[in-house]
Amino acid sequence: MAAKILVVDDDASVQRVLTYTLKQEGYEVLVAADGAEGYKLWSTESPALVLLDVMLPKLDGYQVAAKIRAEEASGAHVPIIMLTAEREIEQRVRGLRAGADDYLIKPFHQAELLARMKSLLAR
Repeated sequence: MAAKILVVDDDASVQRVLTYTLKQEGYEVLVAADGAEGYKLWSTESPALVLLDVMLPKLDGYQVAAKIRAEEASGAHVPIIMLTAEREIEQRVRGLRAGADDYLIKPFHQAELLARMKSLLAR
């Protein structure tokens, strides 16, 4: 059974590219266009990994990551990769402190994203 990946991004073009790329690699893809929807899908669908934009409507990526970490069952840990155009080190540190496992700056190469995902999923 294919691993389920949750993509939370409000940019339709990013959603399309990630959905296509991930499906080509054999993943099942869930898409949310805002933080609240992303959090809800995480809680109902139990994805294997979350790709999470930082700048989102309703709840930003930092809030979503923090809520996921606060609500995870004991011993559970869904890998979260933050995706953002923010290049400042303070933003990366904030994402990691909110609970992200990795941080990728847009634009990124799909091969790098897939390598980071596979590394986190193998843990």
